[in-house]
Amino acid sequence: MYDIIGDIHGCYEELRLLLQKLGYVLKEGNDPCKAPLSHPEGRKAVSVGDLCDRGPNSPAVLALWRQMVRAETGIVVLGNHDDKLMRYLKGNKVKVAHG
Repeated sequence: MYDIIGDIHGCYEELRLLLQKLGYVLKEGNDPCKAPLSHPEGRKAVSVGDLCDRGPNSPAVLALWRQMVRAETGIVVLGNHDDKLMRYLKGNKVKVAHG
């Protein structure tokens, strides 16, 4: 089973709360950016785009999903905001707007 999540836009705390409400667990005291969340029923979280931009903590959102993908508890489909960040990181000029 999959949990489909979209338009996170750098809202790390809200993402953590949502994953917790969906039943994803983390050993107490661990940082989810270093120790990925998992679901006791084996469900996977799927991001359908726009992990970054606008919100206050895009780096933490990206780190959390990176760990979940590595642990095979998460899947990411990139959105237009994620694509824009990748183009910027490759040295292309992009218009900075909306965060």
